[in-house]
Amino acid sequence: MPRVFPGSPDALTISEQSTVDMVLGFYGDKDPQWLSDLTHLEQPWRVAREGIPDGERGSRIIGKDVLAEYYGSL
Repeated sequence: MPRVFPGSPDALTISEQSTVDMVLGFYGDKDPQWLSDLTHLEQPWRVAREGIPDGERGSRIIGKDVLAEYYGSL
């Protein structure tokens, strides 16, 4: 069963609602492992993992600015 987070769609602008709808329309039916694998291929994750051996836990925070720059350029 999908997790639903509390909140009000009415608090979003029409543009923000449209963005959420498009993201959910594309990714909403994907398997959680598929989504995890996808994100781990992308630059913000790879940069945060630099120098950390495979299989070892990391705790570096990926900054919102890094995410905005990467995903904003797509």
